[in-house]
Amino acid sequence: MTQGTLYNFLTAAPKLPERIPAALREIFDVPQDSIDVSPQWELEFRNWDALVSCEYESREGDDLQWAMSIYVTEDVEVRPREQDVAMGIAKALRAPVLFPEGQTVPSVWGLAQASGEFTHARLHEPEDEDEVLTVVEVEKPVPEFPNATVIKFSDIVWEVRFSTPLTDSHLGDVDGEVDVEFREKMENWERLIKRMAAGWPPSDWYPADMYKQNLCERDEAQQLVYRLSSRTRGPALSLMEALDAQFTELTVDDGGAALVESQLATHEHVVQAAWYWRRRPTVVPWTTD
Repeated sequence: MTQGTLYNFLTAAPKLPERIPAALREIFDVPQDSIDVSPQWELEFRNWDALVSCEYESREGDDLQWAMSIYVTEDVEVRPREQDVAMGIAKALRAPVLFPEGQTVPSVWGLAQASGEFTHARLHEPEDEDEVLTVVEVEKPVPEFPNATVIKFSDIVWEVRFSTPLTDSHLGDVDGEVDVEFREKMENWERLIKRMAAGWPPSDWYPADMYKQNLCERDEAQQLVYRLSSRTRGPALSLMEALDAQFTELTVDDGGAALVESQLATHEHVVQAAWYWRRRPTVVPWTTD
């Protein structure tokens, strides 16, 4: 059975209720009389039969002045993802809207701007009654949060998970005999390639030190492969060849210039190192603004 959907948002909008009904009508494609927008404490005059309900609460003193919960019943066919709903509300309110985004880093929220741009922000939750909820860091400058530090969030990059179908298919038949360390390094090599192909989610960025770590792990895998048994070495070498071909397609040969310029490696190192040290992603992800 189809279930209802709950969306939770915080916003820095100075005013809230009057612009919300029209925004919800457009986002969820429901009639105006099927929408209820009420303060959290209001119980008597709500439309309890509404298809879309929005409860809101003022948060005086916080960087984010309003909290809202939007519930969409199972009868509503249009169910946009949370980011798209946040974008629609941000546009209607002409103010940033934050949402949890399901991240495994609780302090980092998705941030939709009225301009249509999407980024992330880190929140500091109040620890006592004298503190308020504040936006302490943002990935990109946001005018409404002038005191927030602009910084990239490497912790959410770590949390983006990718499956490893090539590793699984090549090593599946000999899985019990493959060195665990070798498999882990090849899984990480495959994940790097998938990140590259996907445009470096979630923020079009990848830390330089993580990229160097991936190259080092590929070096270590090359050493480990020849320690495998004759039965497992064939599939392992075939896997390395397949993944290396994908890596080559997504990178360009620059002689290692990007790594040297970013101080990830010395010129002497890239000259003597394996071929993949002399290739860089088409768009260098650690220099992306």
